[in-house]
Amino acid sequence: MVLTLQIYFDFSGYTDLALALAKIAGVSLPENFRAPYMQPNLTQFWNNWHMSLTQWFRAYLFNPLTRSLRSTNLPAWAIILLTQLTTMTLIGLWHGVTMNFVLWGLWHGFGLFLHNRWQSVFRSRVDTWAAHSPRRQKFLALTGAAFTFQFVALGWIWFCLPTVGTSLQFWHILLGI
Repeated sequence: MVLTLQIYFDFSGYTDLALALAKIAGVSLPENFRAPYMQPNLTQFWNNWHMSLTQWFRAYLFNPLTRSLRSTNLPAWAIILLTQLTTMTLIGLWHGVTMNFVLWGLWHGFGLFLHNRWQSVFRSRVDTWAAHSPRRQKFLALTGAAFTFQFVALGWIWFCLPTVGTSLQFWHILLGI
């Protein structure tokens, strides 16, 4: 958990410094982080983490690729899987050209795909269950944020460790293997 918070505070802090220096120079830059670890799902996490990078990849890769693949005979779920894996893998490679960054990108691509499928299958039932109960809505938001935080924190294993072997050793220890 400490590493997870350190990554956020370092990166968000550097961004805040850049925003402040730009403001002093008379340039207004957009916010780049908006409480990403408090988001109720992985999609919202990525909408609030490194927003400039996320928006660029969404506009110039994800959306055009999705539109292009819609003209094929691929089922919708396959298009979603392919575009999310491709986008997140390239975001991983943007951070560095190593297998660990590829695995980090795939981790998030699969996570986004699973969230998308969960939304498609269960969202209406969950919304109905929580519709008139603020306590249930709060419960869903809190458990979603906790699950998302844990998923992202585990993903940092791929991001922060230098090799796949080291990462796998960490996973083995973590899982008690």
